[in-house]
Amino acid sequence: MASAKLRPSPDPTAVLRGHRAAVMDVSFHPSRPLLFSGASDGELRVWDTVRHRTIFSACYEDGSMLWWDLRKPEAPLSTVKFHSEAVLSIAIDGICYGGISGGVDNKIFMFSLDQQKGICTVKNEIELERPGIAGTAIRADNKIAATAGWDHRLRVYNYRKGNALAFLKYHSGSCNAVTFSPDCKQMASCSQDTTVALWELYPPKDRV
Repeated sequence: MASAKLRPSPDPTAVLRGHRAAVMDVSFHPSRPLLFSGASDGELRVWDTVRHRTIFSACYEDGSMLWWDLRKPEAPLSTVKFHSEAVLSIAIDGICYGGISGGVDNKIFMFSLDQQKGICTVKNEIELERPGIAGTAIRADNKIAATAGWDHRLRVYNYRKGNALAFLKYHSGSCNAVTFSPDCKQMASCSQDTTVALWELYPPKDRV
């Protein structure tokens, strides 16, 4: 029986150039033709995926977080500095009223956003025994948040109250990212130990 021929690997439809250091993460805007990318030197770029060009970029490694109105990208609405070192991950909740951040330091911040005033304020500050949060995520129902740490641990929090719910110690290497499924029933984590783990934690209650 002849082996099936593999189709040749397709070429990308576009290649976006402009970063000066390794690009560590990318994320699409949920409703607009925009792509966000972050590099290891702290630079953030926002790309127009139709015209394949940079709309704006900013570079900060000092722990600052900037909030932008994408309709007016010339300047940020506000700048805050909760972290003492570079921020590695930010997750915004589904209603854009707040989020969670982690970075090189030993702090996790949960914050609220006032969209009208462009103000970001701390709701919960969580101090860790070990530094390094590489990934953050908020479940679609805005009830659960999770972080991925350099110390091989995943931390799960009540997003509304800020209290810890679980510390997960499966991985044997640095945890690089964590994410929730759209139906809120699963969580996935990935690690430097070459594994991806699937979790079922605090399942949402079925609505009657």
